[in-house]
Amino acid sequence: VAVYVVGITVSNTPATITPLNNTKMFFYVDGVDEGSFSHNALLGDEVTYSYNVTFFSKTGINNGQHNITVICGDENTSADSLCLLDRIIYTYVLQLFCLFAYF
Repeated sequence: VAVYVVGITVSNTPATITPLNNTKMFFYVDGVDEGSFSHNALLGDEVTYSYNVTFFSKTGINNGQHNITVICGDENTSADSLCLLDRIIYTYVLQLFCLFAYF
């Protein structure tokens, strides 16, 4: 069982003091801190984006229900963060139960 968080980042931007130059995210699975993602855009002539960026992945999760929490930014309110989520992918094991009765 696994979970993946995928999104978009700003690769380049002509402005350096805007939320567009910063992506900071924190991830929790079942209330446990499982890591973070941080990205700063480079200075460029125009705004360009990177797609299909994996922000977070965790494999080896027990089969069953889980909570994933994604936090955009941090406690520092002076540091804006742009978080563009595209998709959250989860996998699971389908358990089939077969009952046979012979008469």
